[in-house]
Amino acid sequence: MDSQKQLSRFQWLVQPILIQGMAGLLLIVLAAIAAFPILADEPKSPLDALTIARIARDQNKLDEAIQNYQKVIQTTSDNTVIATAEMELAWIYAYQKNYSASLALCDRLVERNPNSEMFQLQRAEILSWAKRYSDSLQAYQQILTKNPKSLLAQVGQAEVLSWSGRYDEAIHEYQEVLSQQADNEKALTGIAQIALWQGDLDKSLQQFLTLRQQFPKSIPTQLGLAKTYQARQELKNALDVIYPLIEARNEQAIAISQEIYSIQSDTEVAIRNRSSNQNRFAINQTIKFRLVDSDILQSLQLGYGKFTQPDRQLIQTTPIRIGIEGTSYPTRWQLLAGADIFDRLSTQPFIEGQVTTQISPTFQVGATANYQLYKENIATLENGIKILRIQPYIYWQFTPSTSVYAQYGTGFYSDGNSDSQLWTRLRQKIDDFYVEASIFSWSFAKDLNNGYFAPSDYLLYGAELGWQGEISKSTTCNFGVSLGRQSYSSESRLASGYKGVCNLELSNTTTINAQYLYTSNSLFTGTISNDNEQRFQVNLKTKF
Repeated sequence: MDSQKQLSRFQWLVQPILIQGMAGLLLIVLAAIAAFPILADEPKSPLDALTIARIARDQNKLDEAIQNYQKVIQTTSDNTVIATAEMELAWIYAYQKNYSASLALCDRLVERNPNSEMFQLQRAEILSWAKRYSDSLQAYQQILTKNPKSLLAQVGQAEVLSWSGRYDEAIHEYQEVLSQQADNEKALTGIAQIALWQGDLDKSLQQFLTLRQQFPKSIPTQLGLAKTYQARQELKNALDVIYPLIEARNEQAIAISQEIYSIQSDTEVAIRNRSSNQNRFAINQTIKFRLVDSDILQSLQLGYGKFTQPDRQLIQTTPIRIGIEGTSYPTRWQLLAGADIFDRLSTQPFIEGQVTTQISPTFQVGATANYQLYKENIATLENGIKILRIQPYIYWQFTPSTSVYAQYGTGFYSDGNSDSQLWTRLRQKIDDFYVEASIFSWSFAKDLNNGYFAPSDYLLYGAELGWQGEISKSTTCNFGVSLGRQSYSSESRLASGYKGVCNLELSNTTTINAQYLYTSNSLFTGTISNDNEQRFQVNLKTKF
């Protein structure tokens, strides 16, 4: 009985308190809800504003993040917060490739904080992203002058050297880092990356496999290993490596998988005009694709072409090709087969095979063999002349700037004729310029007067001076002029020409390549007279 009274008294005392407490809690919640928009829109402190900018950045809302960072910079008087906001905003601008805005902030940070190695490192790295390699190296050198033991600056300098193609110097710098820190992941990864860029895929594969055992969670190692497998055309292995990264939505891994599975489109327009009016026009559409879980690439080509020649009726043709290509590293092969359908001639078969073996990163051998109608001009088409041509070659880059190419060719014609060709070219690069010396000889067994140029002892020798480099961030070009001497029987005369080739990247998936060639070489014009030839070709390449 007493216990029941005590319980009743307890309820009587506690009930009003609970009611008042619940009412108070309700008022607090309502007040918080009412105040929330104000807190969200108007941060109470600079750190709150910085946090809001970071949240937008992490959510990949970069425009919103930029606005919030700029608001922090404009409205805050705390120098530490301003410097942090400027540093983080500079990274966002660099990520968007707005390097001028990014570097303006970096310059400001370094000017205000001349003793801050962190800001100097950021500036040096973003300079390298902008491909201002000389400026980036200078910035790293300034850091190392003050602090010779800065591993971050040493690694950054090695990266820039490798990106600018100075591989030997880069490897030396990486090894200097490893002498101080034997397990430096960036240095080890950088050396493996250089092996990949130099085409030493066996060495690259071995190094990346070792790195994966040493750093099993390293994203750069996994990406490097996948790219090595991709370069070796071991596509299943490449996809197996990056599958976890694809699930984690890693952009580089997704880009690799998209490239492997992409459908490649190549639209080509080619025009050949000769002063003799033996002209040719062709447009071809090639589609390359890869079936799922296959290392073999398939292709389909369909086109249209026409041949014109004075006093002869126009000939039109529709080429159809199907093909496959693959790799059994270090050997790559390709096979094409199809037919050329003509409007007023019978359909003719076409078959072509190519094989290339990379003996070493600097030495390559290969060969091409094809059988088709000899499409030199309307006369050879009407005469139904077919040709089987076999062309082996070697390429040797015996120094980083010096290379030699040699090709031998022999042809067997259906009219009983045969020919042999030998072409050698020595190329020397000097920065963005190059000089090429070449010799070409061509001889036929006999001249049957069947509509094609058939010299018994043609010889051409000469040189080409050219420039190859970047016109802009998205455009690279090659311009060259050539001058030489050509002889046939007892006649000899000058041979000259000039060319221009430009490659424009419209986007990560679309490029345009345009080529123009003018020449007076009989090799192209098909005659020893004073004829000349112009060729123009445009390729639009797209990946889907």
